[in-house]
Amino acid sequence: MIGPQPTDAGLVIEKHAKKLGVKTITYSQDWELSSSPSNIYLRFKKLHSVLPIPSLQGEHQLTNAATAAIATKLLKKPEINDNVIGAGIRSTFWAGRLQKLTTASTKSFPKGWSLWIDGGHNPGAAEALATTVSQWQQKPLHIVFGYINSRDPKEFLRPLANYIKTLNAITIPGEASSMSAKECKLAAQQLGITASVSSDFMEAMDKIIKVSSKPGRILICGSLYLVGAVLRHEQTMVN
Repeated sequence: MIGPQPTDAGLVIEKHAKKLGVKTITYSQDWELSSSPSNIYLRFKKLHSVLPIPSLQGEHQLTNAATAAIATKLLKKPEINDNVIGAGIRSTFWAGRLQKLTTASTKSFPKGWSLWIDGGHNPGAAEALATTVSQWQQKPLHIVFGYINSRDPKEFLRPLANYIKTLNAITIPGEASSMSAKECKLAAQQLGITASVSSDFMEAMDKIIKVSSKPGRILICGSLYLVGAVLRHEQTMVN
């Protein structure tokens, strides 16, 4: 199964598949998708399916869902029909993948604020994230950002830079390989992002809300380790 690819990447995949003697099912040749606010419209050869929009957030999840749907059709099991596929698409949950939190920390948020987390940590993930946040411009986007010291944070932040109102840099709690908050802040500033340092994500969220003139979205991102720390903290507050 080959999804939408840049031309060069698609050629490499096709060449390698041919070398291995593997049959390919290629986007735009064998299958296509389009969408509306409520449905995915999928064509696979002569078959046409109408499937629900995924429960997972992000434009790229449309392609992911469509690819999975075609893979199930290749199994040729009649019990896996479009109703079953649709139920799976609607119920899929992936913790930390552009997940909206309604946990303990958000209970004290003023009206109109929301909290999101995303564990993407490389430029490809940032590009996908940027596609979604580009549609969030009706409210300011405030980032709480932590990163691992083996990567360049500017490569992650660059696709997002134009959509960020403010960035609060933190050191990932309990993670020896975390980049320092000061280094994250400097990387953001080099991209023209308004950035400051906070001691942890709780202080960062409090600061964002206190200094903002209107409600916005808070997105904690940059590292799976950071997302894990947030989820563990929220679970501790529940218990």
